[in-house]
Amino acid sequence: MKPKIGIVSSISALNNSYNLNSCDVQVIVEAGGTPLIIPYDINSINDYLSIIDGIYFAGGGDINPLLLNEDPHKNIGPICPDRDAFEIEICKKAFQKKIPIIGICRGAQIINIAAGGSIFQDLNTQVENHICHKQLSPTPLSSYFHKVSLVPNTIIHGIFQSNSIYTNSYHHQSIKEPAPDFIISARTSDGIIEAIEYAGDIFILGVQWHPEILNSIHKEALLIFNKFVNECR
Repeated sequence: MKPKIGIVSSISALNNSYNLNSCDVQVIVEAGGTPLIIPYDINSINDYLSIIDGIYFAGGGDINPLLLNEDPHKNIGPICPDRDAFEIEICKKAFQKKIPIIGICRGAQIINIAAGGSIFQDLNTQVENHICHKQLSPTPLSSYFHKVSLVPNTIIHGIFQSNSIYTNSYHHQSIKEPAPDFIISARTSDGIIEAIEYAGDIFILGVQWHPEILNSIHKEALLIFNKFVNECR
C-alpha cells in the first residue's frame, strides 16, 4: 500500500477558499505516495495524524511574527494566523508521534519555529551582504537560480551525493537560528540557511528552495520527495 501523505493547504484571501498548488500534489504522486489534502481544524489533528504516514508543509505566505514574540517588520507580507497556528500544532504532535515530516520554504520555517527555532522576518533589511534570494518574473521558478552547499554526512547530502547543487529561490524570510536538536545541512554562499534536519531518529527535513517546482524540468529535484516517501513506508 502506498504511504498516505498529508499536505496542509492554504487559504485564499480573495475568495476564502482552500487551495494548494498542483505541483505539491504531483511530486507526492510521482514519488509513490498518496496525497491527502488537509484543511485547518485544530480539533481534528489527532484524527488526521491517525490516517497519514507522513506530513508535508508546503510553501506560502509569511509567518505571524507573534509566534516569534516580535512586532511585525515593516516589510512583512500577508499572513494567515489560522494556518500558522494549525501548522505549528500539527507539527508538534506529528513530532511526538514520530511521523516523518518535510517542509518546503515556508514549511521549513514552520518546522523550525514549532521545534523552538527562529526566523528572519525580512532578509533584505535584517541580513547584510546577502545574495538575491527571490527570483522574479520573467525568470521561471522551474529554472536554477543559485548554488547551495551541502554539509557532508547529512540527509540532504546523502540524497544528492554531492557537496553542492543548484536550486531555485523565492523567499524573503528564512531560518535564523535552528531549533534545538536540529542541524544546518545546507547554506548559500552568503551564509543563509537553506536546509535543516532533525538529528534524532525521525526523518524531519526542511529545505528553503522549491524542489516541487524544479521537478517539472529538473527531475533530480524529485529525489528529495523519493527519500521522504520511502521514509513514510
